[in-house]
Parts: sequence; structure tokens; C-alpha cells
Amino acid sequence: MNRLDLKNATGRFEDAKRKVLVSADALKPLLDLVLSYQADSDGRSEVFDFADGDKAYGLGLDLELPLDIRFERNAYRQSLINLAKAHRDVVDLREGIKQEVRRLLRSLKEIEETYAIEEYKLRLAENQVDREQVLYEAGLVVIRDVREAQDELVSAQNNVTRELINHFNTTLDLYLALESIRIGDDGVWIEES
Repeated sequence: MNRLDLKNATGRFEDAKRKVLVSADALKPLLDLVLSYQADSDGRSEVFDFADGDKAYGLGLDLELPLDIRFERNAYRQSLINLAKAHRDVVDLREGIKQEVRRLLRSLKEIEETYAIEEYKLRLAENQVDREQVLYEAGLVVIRDVREAQDELVSAQNNVTRELINHFNTTLDLYLALESIRIGDDGVWIEES
């Protein structure tokens, strides 16, 4: 599926998961290793000549205990809330897309069934026009009966055309729901088999 809105919602969900990890990491104590080196020159004018001067080395640990972590705790809770919301958004969007696709597929099936019925009615109307014409030429019916049969034929033709248009429009709606319509460089719809 090429739904960009679903891809964006999934990306927001992944971002929310990373933010939970970052805010959880901020709750942990911080331990840093501190190394230092200091060298003094003995007064000579040469730059970076520390051969005979005093040298001092240092090694230490810097520990920050999370004693007042109210801000970090609140940020962690908010990130959990945002993660749950992003997850709900992805699930809701995915389910909405599934429902829309199912509805459109049901509509296509109904339209195809209706088209078969209308096509059968069209054949009946064509046969009725032929029969009424023969009966009129034999003098057994009046011209009004022929005209009514022709009107029924036109109505049946219109119904068949309407169902073809409904099928095309619903197919387009399905392609839009799946975001699978591809347009070529020339602006023409590229139909895939």
C-alpha cells in the first residue's frame, strides 16, 4: 500500500518510541570519567616547550545522582502518553483504510451484480421492441405500444450505462483509497495489469 498518510503516522509512532528511550535515559544517574593533564613551561620563550616545567595529572569520576528529577519524570510520562497516542493513530488509520477498501470492494460486487441484471433487462427490452415492431407491421398493436417499448429500451440502455459509470467511479475510488494511481510524465494515468 502506498498510503503516505499511513507512512507518516507510522513515522510519528517510531519517533515517539525513540523519544521514550531518550526520556527514559534522562532518568538514569550520570557517571563521567574525568581525565586531565596540565603542563607549565619553566619560563622559556619557546612555544609548546614543556620539557622541564611542572606537570600535573588528574583522574576522577563525576557522578550526578537524579535526586530532583521531577522535570525528567514528567517528560518521560508525556513521552509515554505521546507514544500511546501515536500507536492509536496508526491503528485507527490502518483500520479506517481497511474498512474503506472493504466497503469499496463490496460496492464493486454490488455494481457488477446490478450491471448483470440491467444487461439482462436491456436484452429483454431489445426483444420487446422487435416483437412490438413486428406486431405493429401486422396491424395487431398501435404505434403507442411500439413507442413505449422503445422508451423502455432507452431506459434500459441508460441503466446499463449508469452502472458502467458507477463501476468506473468506484474503481477509481478504490485506487485512491489504496493510493495506487500512477501518473506518467505526460500526465496520463498509467494502468497496471
